[in-house]
Amino acid sequence: MARRMVKHGAVCGLLAGLLTGLPALAWAQNATAAVPNAAPNPVATLDSAALSLKLPVVLAGLVGGLFVLAFFRRFGRDPVTVFPDVPMPKGYVAPYSLSRFQLLWWSGVVAASYTWLLPITGSMNTISTGAMALMGIVGGTSVLAATQDNRPSTKPDDDGAERAQHRANYRAAAAATPPDTATMNACVAEIYPPSQGVLTDLLTDLHGYNIARLQLLIWTVVLGLSFLFEVVHDLTMPELSTNLLALTGISNGTYFGFKMQEKQVAPAALPAAVPPMGVPAVGVAPPTA
Repeated sequence: MARRMVKHGAVCGLLAGLLTGLPALAWAQNATAAVPNAAPNPVATLDSAALSLKLPVVLAGLVGGLFVLAFFRRFGRDPVTVFPDVPMPKGYVAPYSLSRFQLLWWSGVVAASYTWLLPITGSMNTISTGAMALMGIVGGTSVLAATQDNRPSTKPDDDGAERAQHRANYRAAAAATPPDTATMNACVAEIYPPSQGVLTDLLTDLHGYNIARLQLLIWTVVLGLSFLFEVVHDLTMPELSTNLLALTGISNGTYFGFKMQEKQVAPAALPAAVPPMGVPAVGVAPPTA
């Protein structure tokens, strides 16, 4: 637990540094260039800039850190259906969700950018049309992904149907004399799939690493960092071009298209058929007189 909290704290520190260190440098450079006729006094200029940045730094750092903490604590993980007759393992931690990561990532980027610009510009109208369109694409993808995960099973090999079969196998193994603990443990691992680590959870499905997940993760991070760079450099949220928004839509659409076909639950073994009365089971010799 302590190691996990240290790791989360390191990530929060990195994000806070990204949101505060780069803007401080850009603001100092802008302050120096804004007074061309004044006597050069680099130390005084940097001190004044640092003093003016205290409130934006605190606000942006708190907001960005809040979204990072939300991702690692609860809101970044897949929801898990709990069956009352199949106990959840002690200390169970659900896998991380790529669609939830993307939603929290962009919400954090836009919210931190807004709280950074508010005390600097003195304006509440800093949200760009491109930022709103981007949040619409990301939000739509998250809704579609959640709908796909929670849809009723229509095929015998759907994840929901496989979980139901694993549940039935668990109950049968628990009712056996003596209980089949190996089968019970295998069923629990499929009903409640544990986290394998952040990157592994975000990039894999049942069959291993998924290229559609990889391209979405990389594009999300690259575009988010580019967005922050423009906010820092121009002190305004960027107006994303039609091509950038279209490319983001294509990336999200590709991910969702693959998600509709991917599986997260291994096929469950069907229970052995019980032979009718008087018919011997396969491989068992009939009784002799």
